[in-house]
Amino acid sequence: MEEPATKKLLSPSRINCMLSCPMKHHLKYELKVKGLPPPEYFEFGSKIHEVIKNYYLSIPKNITPKEVPLFVSQAVKKVNTDVNDKLLQHLKGFTQFEEKRLTWNIETKPLAVEKRIEKEPFQGIIDAIFRKDNEIIVVDWKSGYGWNPTLDDGLQVQGEIYRYLTNADKIFFIFVKYNKWVELPKESNPTIISKIKNAIENIEKGVKDRNKDWYCENCEVSLYCSFLERGWNLWSL
Repeated sequence: MEEPATKKLLSPSRINCMLSCPMKHHLKYELKVKGLPPPEYFEFGSKIHEVIKNYYLSIPKNITPKEVPLFVSQAVKKVNTDVNDKLLQHLKGFTQFEEKRLTWNIETKPLAVEKRIEKEPFQGIIDAIFRKDNEIIVVDWKSGYGWNPTLDDGLQVQGEIYRYLTNADKIFFIFVKYNKWVELPKESNPTIISKIKNAIENIEKGVKDRNKDWYCENCEVSLYCSFLERGWNLWSL
């Protein structure tokens, strides 16, 4: 007797993709087309995350705020990435945040870094989990936002899913370039919860409508989307 197929777990990115454009979701997650090379900021963001991960893995429990720049510098060397003004600006913001964090009576070493957590129907990779007394605090690092970041719907979707996965007491999004952060409200937003449920339903139904908007120009699967809109496929070109 064959075992039942394992149900695919949904990531916050997949939920947000369905909410932004069902056709993009269909191309990326159902047809698994290979999109155009990702924008430079995605690659840059991965480097920032890797530096922060190495920093937390290497710091001692008795680190002081004055020692933060030294351990950040060592983490950069481990990642072996090009050092430029953009990287230095982001790391300056992270360093300032970390110097403050060490004065907040949060346990110095995180409980987990880049931890994958699965709990049906979701999965996610949590950047960092901290403990303060009896509180669990989830932190997610952001590098691609402008100077005045806000808690937009996409972040709220991600935050609600992370809260479900971790049962965290507090969830923060840290915008490392500007040493700013926003906290997910302690009470869940019914509108966001409804959007998440609708996205799950539409994924199960196979909805693939196209939402045309300003972001279509920078969409990595826009080429395929244009083909399908004209009734073409790659074999007919």
